[in-house]
Amino acid sequence: MAGQFARVQRNTDGQALNITLTIRDGSSNVLGTHTLNLPALGHKAFLLTDPKLGYLETANTRGTLEFTTPSNGQMSVLGLRFNPNFAFTSIPAWSK
Repeated sequence: MAGQFARVQRNTDGQALNITLTIRDGSSNVLGTHTLNLPALGHKAFLLTDPKLGYLETANTRGTLEFTTPSNGQMSVLGLRFNPNFAFTSIPAWSK
């Protein structure tokens, strides 16, 4: 199970939120843009390279994920990276 796992959670008021996800490679080129629809106080969890729930443009590449909320939106992000031996580490997140 090599891959990355990301979890996004809406953590404030009771309104649904549309989050823009921008995927960039190591040179900051945009590989894809997607919209994550989060229900009020909801969350989503996904493996980046999952064929149905993930984002295949992240396979075999290094880069960044940029989550953009509307001006009134707030969320938290947790990223975990796994290696083939099931060891894992967290991936740092920061806000702009």
